[in-house]
Amino acid sequence: MQKSPRIPAKTGPADTHTRILGFGTAVDIADLKDAKFSDRRQELDTRRGTEAECFGRTDKTRLCTVSPKPKGMARFGGPGARSSSGRRAAGGRWELVRTTSGDGDWDPTCSTGPGLYTNVPVYKKWIGKTLHKNR
Repeated sequence: MQKSPRIPAKTGPADTHTRILGFGTAVDIADLKDAKFSDRRQELDTRRGTEAECFGRTDKTRLCTVSPKPKGMARFGGPGARSSSGRRAAGGRWELVRTTSGDGDWDPTCSTGPGLYTNVPVYKKWIGKTLHKNR
């Protein structure tokens, strides 16, 4: 049985190194019928962006995520889409800090700008209660 990922008490500040993980398309698509999903998990190094980098669309529940690779953000079902994102803890183990929320800019092409991700530590107590209740 696999262990659940550790959820930290809070996320790191802007510029914290993170990584998004997921299965999905490697190219932008306009229609789901054109999607060609990967058989292997994809990973992309990212960092936590500032509120300004996501055009003020962040709050305590949504975090800005930025890729240093041009046109490298999560795509329709791509790395990060319907998946998780983490940061490496002091001991070297990855922690779950965010899950996909949506596009972080006004361009409908997901790969061209920042991404918005749900701030998982904000929901840590609720997640713990829900998991404990449903065991």
